[in-house]
Amino acid sequence: MEGKNMSELDECKELIRKQQVEIAELKEQIAYFTRKMFASRSEQIDPNQTSLFEEETSVFTEPEQTGEESDASTDQVQPKKRLKKHGKKR
Repeated sequence: MEGKNMSELDECKELIRKQQVEIAELKEQIAYFTRKMFASRSEQIDPNQTSLFEEETSVFTEPEQTGEESDASTDQVQPKKRLKKHGKKR
């Protein structure tokens, strides 16, 4: 009977050893993927993307209006008058 218990004990020890190796490998994978997911990255620029600031292909072709220019504009929208809110009637 003791021979059977010893072989079961050896099997359990071997199983524990295999599980410890697997746990160590999984921890390494988690560390790798965590670094890959959350590590700082250098910004990569797509060479096919147009620039916002280059002269010939610029999106901003005309300058914005200054405060004085926008005051002189006749297309201004007048602010709406707010109505007073009435409290709950008792």
